Order: sequence, then C-alpha cells, then structure tokens
Amino acid sequence: MPTPGAADTERRLKADWAESAAYNAFYGGMRTTQLTGLALASIVVALAYRYVPDWLLLAWTITVLCEALWLKLVRRHYEKLGRRQRDAARQLRFARAQRPLWLFNAMFWGLTPLMLFHYMPTETALLAWLPVIAGGLGRTSYLASHLHTARMYLSVIAGALTLSVGVGLVSELYVPLGMIRWWMPVVPVLYLLLFARLIRVHYARNAESIDVLYQNKLLIQSLQAQTHAAKAAAEFRTRFLAGAAHDLKQPISALGIYAEWLGSEPQLVEELTPKILQATQAINTLFDSMFDLAKLDVRHVSIMYRGAGAVSYSGVDTKKIHTQVVSSGLRFDELSQSQS
Repeated sequence: MPTPGAADTERRLKADWAESAAYNAFYGGMRTTQLTGLALASIVVALAYRYVPDWLLLAWTITVLCEALWLKLVRRHYEKLGRRQRDAARQLRFARAQRPLWLFNAMFWGLTPLMLFHYMPTETALLAWLPVIAGGLGRTSYLASHLHTARMYLSVIAGALTLSVGVGLVSELYVPLGMIRWWMPVVPVLYLLLFARLIRVHYARNAESIDVLYQNKLLIQSLQAQTHAAKAAAEFRTRFLAGAAHDLKQPISALGIYAEWLGSEPQLVEELTPKILQATQAINTLFDSMFDLAKLDVRHVSIMYRGAGAVSYSGVDTKKIHTQVVSSGLRFDELSQSQS
C-alpha cells in the first residue's frame, strides 16, 4: 500500500504531466492560428487607415507585428525544449512564465475598439468589430487546451470589451443607430457567453484525449517493465542452464573415465566404486537443482563457478588416461607426491 507521501508525489507527477500535455496541445494549436490572426489584423488596418490618425494606426500595427513575432519565438523555444527529454520540467516552467503574454493579448484586442473605432464612421466601426470578434473565437481552439490560461484570458478580454463598449456609448459613437445602440452591451455579453461555451467544449475534448494519452503512457511503461523483467529472467535461465551443463559435464566425464578404468583394470573395483557413487550423487544433486524452478529467480539465485577438487589416482597409470581426460574437454594436472 503506497504511503501518503508517495501518493502525493504520484498525484503531483500526474498533474505536471497532464499540464505539460495541455501546453503541448496549446502551442501546437497556436501554430495554425497565427497567420489567421495576422489576416484579421490586416482587415482592421484596411478599414481604419482612412479615418484613424497615422501615428496611432502605425503604433497599433507595429504592436500587432511585435506580438506575433514574440509569440512565434515563444512557441519555437517551447518546442525546442520539448525535443530534449531532460528539459521537461524546464519546459513546463517556461510555459507557465508566459501567462502575462496572454493577459497582454487579451487586453490589447479587447481595447482595440476603444483605441481605433471612435475615429471611424458608425458603419465602418461595426464592420471592424467582426475581425476582433472572429479573432477571439479563433483563439479558443488552442486556449481551451489549458483551462487556467483560458479563464484568465476570458476574464481580461471581458473587462476590456465592456470598457470599449461603454466608452463608445458615452462618446456617442453609436448614436446613428438610434435606440438600437442601447442593445450594444448585449453584444459583448453574448459574445463572451459563446466564448466560454467554446472553451468548455474544446477543453472537455482535450481533457479526454490527455487522459487517454496518460493511460497509454502508464500501459507502455508497464509493458516495458514486464519486457525487461522477462528478458532478465530469460537471460538468467540461459546462464543458469549453461552453468549447469558445464557442471554436469565434469561428473559425467568422470563416470566415463571410471567405467573405462574398470573395464580395463577390474582389480580397481574397490577403489573406483566410491568414486563412481560420488559422481552419480553429484549428477543427482545437479538435476535436483536444475528442476527446482523456485530457484530460477534473478534476484535470489546467482551462479558461482567452482573448480573440481583434486582426485587421487595413486596406483593408477596416469599416462594411460591423460588422452581420455583431455579429449573430454577437461584439464588434467598431475600433482607431485609432495603436493598431494
């Protein structure tokens, strides 16, 4: 059973992974909407250039271009960090540090009607509202990937649009609309409700995808761990069987040698019988160990290679058996009487 500390760590790691996945979808979606945002900004410029003072329109255009360039650099740096697996935590910190950029974006576009539209005729100002509204709705496709950022963006742009509409009413920008102008505050309210609805829909879809990705990640990690354990167990069994085969070769070869001795020199039966019995017992012990599957565990059993002890061949012509020992793959060392 995991400890409370381990459970908290696991929850934190899962939350960080889910947030990283959300930011990945966030910046991935931003790639496809930047050109659209610039196209909508160009429509605003086309509608405003005849009415808005040149210095103000130039300042607004430069701000749009600088913001687009900065967003592109931010996205590229984020993707660069993502290509380095060891920088995952750094990538997440970088993404969190860019939140003020989205506050500025929301405030800038929310205040655009206040900055530009009161210089325009009423009909042109109403047309200029369309790219502003469309730009905000288009950003929901990637803003919704990260719910906290989306809510923050929605709050700021709601305040900015409300201020823009209120100033437009006070400055009598919409007087040519007659009594209809008093319905203007309803327009941003409906827009913000639609904005919030789109965020919820996109977020639900993205959250489901992220959850599936996380479950797949856990499954892959589990399969990799099981594959590694299976390979380790198979490798151990191979080493174990190779060591067992090597150990079996010694007593079996000894039995062959003893049998040949016994066939050629029957008078050694009393001397060779204990050795034959010892070799047979060694073979039985090895077979018992080989078929004891409980010991075939990489973490509990390790193979230890040992040399066979010296065998006394006193009274036996050792030259006669030297060829047989060497042909069996064994090493035959003859000790002097003083060593034995």
